[in-house]
Amino acid sequence: MKRFLTSLLVFALYGLVLYVIIIVGFGKFAPTMLKKNLNYKLGGSGFLYSRLQEAKQSKDVDIVFLGSSHAYRSYDTRIFKQAGFSSFNLGSSAQSPLITEVIMEKYLDRLNPKLVVFDVYPKVFGLDGVESALDLIANDDVDAKEFELAARVNNIKTYNTLLYSFVRQKLSLNAGFKQPVHHAADTYIAGGYVESYKQYRSKRPITKGAYVINQKQKEAFERIIENLKKRKIPYVLIQSPISKKLYSSISNNAEMDKLFSGYGAYHNFNTSLSFPDSLFFDDNHLNQNGVNIFDKKVIDQMHLQKNASGKISLKL
Repeated sequence: MKRFLTSLLVFALYGLVLYVIIIVGFGKFAPTMLKKNLNYKLGGSGFLYSRLQEAKQSKDVDIVFLGSSHAYRSYDTRIFKQAGFSSFNLGSSAQSPLITEVIMEKYLDRLNPKLVVFDVYPKVFGLDGVESALDLIANDDVDAKEFELAARVNNIKTYNTLLYSFVRQKLSLNAGFKQPVHHAADTYIAGGYVESYKQYRSKRPITKGAYVINQKQKEAFERIIENLKKRKIPYVLIQSPISKKLYSSISNNAEMDKLFSGYGAYHNFNTSLSFPDSLFFDDNHLNQNGVNIFDKKVIDQMHLQKNASGKISLKL
């Protein structure tokens, strides 16, 4: 029996080593069309690599923004600087609470904010977290937090990409990589923001629907809120604007407002602002002209102020 167990262990170890070798070779040399269960995109359209590299060199800001692309496309660090607030935007594409939790735990202490603005787009609360986990794993330093995240997401793509990314980093295969500041219509701005002047032109009908909450995401969101309270960091939850057509197609907006209101200071700017399509990048995101208006409204409507001692106050 002892010999059998030893042989089984040796076989398992050899199998694991062989699997890692296959994953690395496949990830590096196989064409993209064949890598359905390995999705590694260093850099990526959301500029997460640039954002996290910059975050490692930043510290002690007034405001940190968290959330999905609604965060990194809606809160311009330059506008908040003009208003007297230093800030950093830690948003990422399709960032669900499972990913927000990891990013916050890895970077919040260093940035040491006086206020956290968490953009809570209800749609990402219904995601499985695979897309944003792949983005984070490819563009962040892989450590125990990413392994824990992969286990929570529990998807073969996530496991394979995690192994591939981990080995790439250990072999320094990403050394010398520098992400361009321009991609398509987007420009990366220091502090984590992404600027675009592209104008939305509504062409397709929007199917009516409702937001659905994934229990894993809800539990991660609740851990985030408890973590912020434990750290005694003030926070505000915000829904940034989406197009009127898209917003009106959702049947349970009031239900989402009630949900988020139960977790602290919350404001849905879709109910207090009305923006034409010309101020949007697409039906989900503001363009720069929209952001210029929105951010000033955020500062004004939240009565965002900083006193002589540096303490930030707000009122909704």
